[in-house]
Amino acid sequence: MKILQKWDAWAEQKRSPYILLAILAVINVLYILLVDIFPFQDMPQHLTYAKIIGDYGKSGNLFERYYDLTAHFTTYHTYHWVLSFLGRLFGIEAGFKVLLLLYFVSLSWGMSYLMDAYDPDLKASPWKKLLIQLCIWNATIGMGFMPFVQSMPFFTIAIGAFLRLRTGRGDLVKNWVVFWVALVLLSLTHVVTACAVVFFLALYTLFDRAERPFFILLANVLFFLVTSRLYGGLGRGGLTEHQTIQWSESFVHSYDFEFVTSLFNVTWSPLPVTMNYVFWNFIGPYQLTTLIPLALLYAVLVFILYRLSAPKKVSGGPGEKNKKKNAEVVTSVPEKVEKKFQYAYKMAAKIFLLFAIFLPWGIYIPSEITFINYRLLTLALFLIIGLWPWNWFEHSRQKLIVTFIAFLSIGLYSYKTYLYQQETKVPLRMISRIPSNRIVGSVVFGNRSEHFTRILRLTHFLPMYYTLRNSGINGQFWACYAPHLPVCYKPGKAVSNTPDWHPWKFKAEDLNDVDYLLYSTMYYANNPVETGIKQAILERMNALDCEAGWCLYRKK
Repeated sequence: MKILQKWDAWAEQKRSPYILLAILAVINVLYILLVDIFPFQDMPQHLTYAKIIGDYGKSGNLFERYYDLTAHFTTYHTYHWVLSFLGRLFGIEAGFKVLLLLYFVSLSWGMSYLMDAYDPDLKASPWKKLLIQLCIWNATIGMGFMPFVQSMPFFTIAIGAFLRLRTGRGDLVKNWVVFWVALVLLSLTHVVTACAVVFFLALYTLFDRAERPFFILLANVLFFLVTSRLYGGLGRGGLTEHQTIQWSESFVHSYDFEFVTSLFNVTWSPLPVTMNYVFWNFIGPYQLTTLIPLALLYAVLVFILYRLSAPKKVSGGPGEKNKKKNAEVVTSVPEKVEKKFQYAYKMAAKIFLLFAIFLPWGIYIPSEITFINYRLLTLALFLIIGLWPWNWFEHSRQKLIVTFIAFLSIGLYSYKTYLYQQETKVPLRMISRIPSNRIVGSVVFGNRSEHFTRILRLTHFLPMYYTLRNSGINGQFWACYAPHLPVCYKPGKAVSNTPDWHPWKFKAEDLNDVDYLLYSTMYYANNPVETGIKQAILERMNALDCEAGWCLYRKK
């Protein structure tokens, strides 16, 4: 009890939440600086693009022999070119950490900027800003969608500047500058995030029909259409097997509104999968053994926050004395009248979340865009987190709960990352044995971590570290599998490799070009498919090392 009493006294000091925010910032920075392999699925591929761009034409690697840099520019290239520049200065992995630090700082500031814009009278309680920690290491960064991740802070900044323009708060010129800078950066980083801003502003204007939001929306729509067409990559096409069809043809084999699926080659998520996406974004990207207890704990803590925010009534019967005391208690709670723009924001954020749940997983026409619902759920989290009621952060015990939630979030994520590091040691040790300037293939069956949700196939792209650390050629590299990517194979130089994500399609011919092979076994033993694949590999290659489900082979 003495500890709680000391907390009560400390929590009333104005500097207390800022001290906690500073501690959280230090923990996040240390996390970025100390982690070797981040639990971000597609990250190795994006680092490889930047590595090839940065080292292209240098002596000591084979990049110029196998790859071409695309002549055209699209928004998707920005991340890789910036990272390649940082890679030249610091090394590719250190450069990536610089971008992660920029992501952390810009998203933290952007969320704070948005919270203050939504609640200008109270200026969002610094205790509420502890909840920003729940947004940092989200499900989308776990997927390793790095260009999209780097664009997410500009989404929050654009919305925050828009609300300031709507309310007239602050310097008008400064607000316009911030708004347009955010839009330009969005147009240069990811077309989906830029489109999400347009979508949110359109929802907002449905509930706030003032002239200024409407004209801002029109300007944003025009800017988005022009930039997405000029350099955003919109309309450049999807994967080669997804051919564009005519409007009339989309109705031929469709039932009513189903023509949309045919016209844009839409892939829809089953509802249980979408619910997974919701839980991973709003609770954490963990397996069920962690996710369910964590969700229950959060539910209990939120309920306690709610109960502590309710005004307490005096017990003792319905006498006039107690009625008078109850009336005094109720009227002592400060009244906060919701403004029109706050109502519009709240409704737009809720509808944005609802749309994110029911949007398709992906489209392939006119451009390939996947995990649409997954990505927008992360943006919905950013919008919703600021809607927590202001009176949930008034009392010292409420502040203690919010502090616990924030530190639990970063603590659990850091611990899971540490455990994941142990899983990566064996394949990275094998990669370090491969000489430079060789060609490496991969057959990856076991590609999941025991410590994060199964959709994050975190070990799948570990073979790419051969390119990142040894500057070698890797058959697993994506290259130009879609038109928006910045590095392609030279004609006739594509390396044979088992189709990515489909290791059971292995053929002996997949080994024609490779000098070494990294193999990750299935989760269960004695599978006839895997037995046949291993026999075919051993006919052409020798096993150099096998441990913890990973094997390294060398061509005979």
